[in-house]
Amino acid sequence: MLRRLAERVLTVGELAAPLAMSLSAASKHLRVLERAGLVRRTVVGRRHVCRLEPGPLASADEWLRFIIATGTSSSTRSIGSSPMMTRSGDR
Repeated sequence: MLRRLAERVLTVGELAAPLAMSLSAASKHLRVLERAGLVRRTVVGRRHVCRLEPGPLASADEWLRFIIATGTSSSTRSIGSSPMMTRSGDR
């Protein structure tokens, strides 16, 4: 769903159509993505229009690039030591 929303704005029905899931299941999945801040859904008449919220994904991408660049993993160091996991005043 996120990959398709990265390409364009879609309705819940358009998101569910190519997947083996009902509109109800797609809507439940979208609610999880909304709570995570990854998707924004607006209601236009009877249509629920969904769009990707790129901010949280950009933050995750930055954190993952940091992990890859340092050659370490969360199993070898504290996650709290990464720049993405510090308070803004600590940077």
